[in-house]
Amino acid sequence: MSHYSSLPDTLRVRIEGPVRVVTITRAEAKNAIDGDLHHGLTDVFRLLREDGDARAVLLNAEGDIFSAGGDYTWFQELQNDRLALERSVEEGWTLLDALIRFPLPLVTAIQGGAVGVAASIGILSDIVVMSEDGFYRDTHVKLGMTAADGGLAWSMSAGLQIAKEYVLLGDRLTAAEAYRLGMVNRVVPRADLERVSRDYAERLAALPSRAVRTTKRGFNMQLERLGGGAFEYALASELVSLMSPEHAQTVSKLADRSISRSPAEGSDPAAEDS
Repeated sequence: MSHYSSLPDTLRVRIEGPVRVVTITRAEAKNAIDGDLHHGLTDVFRLLREDGDARAVLLNAEGDIFSAGGDYTWFQELQNDRLALERSVEEGWTLLDALIRFPLPLVTAIQGGAVGVAASIGILSDIVVMSEDGFYRDTHVKLGMTAADGGLAWSMSAGLQIAKEYVLLGDRLTAAEAYRLGMVNRVVPRADLERVSRDYAERLAALPSRAVRTTKRGFNMQLERLGGGAFEYALASELVSLMSPEHAQTVSKLADRSISRSPAEGSDPAAEDS
């Protein structure tokens, strides 16, 4: 049985020598994160840590967009299941902590947009390669949610003032602007995204493993100290906000809009400036 066989079908891991290529495969839904994928993303970093032959990880996604963020249908389901709602917030904390403490170098290739928690994953990666048409966007506040992991990740990368602007307003941060702010390492034509990101992963995998891990750990310990109790406060507040009428009404409205769109228009307005 494969080491990664417990993962959902929407998350695939390929073993390519010392590199592990993790691919989000929910392209038909713009790689929006539902319950299964959210759990899978939480679990995959644990499995990668336990893979003794892995030396670097490349995270990418199929389709035109890296991820449109949280799936509105899943958000609606959580409204009626308190245990699942609490579990999703706990998983959010586990994912955030796993990314900050993840020992292997993580390269993320982002085409199109990375929205919500997907933006957080990119921002907390070690190397980010973004296509020229790419963008970051945090939609927590627009959806009536406390921007917990997402908001704090932005402030650690872009600085407090920039983070407040983009996270509170929910605007897109273009690839060019993200590069100017130092939030991505390379911006490339979409046709070059796979080649450039794979080259980074292979170069990192070829370095002395212990030196890479300990150096990365030293960098990321600064994130742990900066976060401190702020992470716990924000995630607790996010749980409360997920149970609010404001969040329920916003998600219901956006879900209805999503259903009414034709396939050509796209199924998830979180990837758009709604």
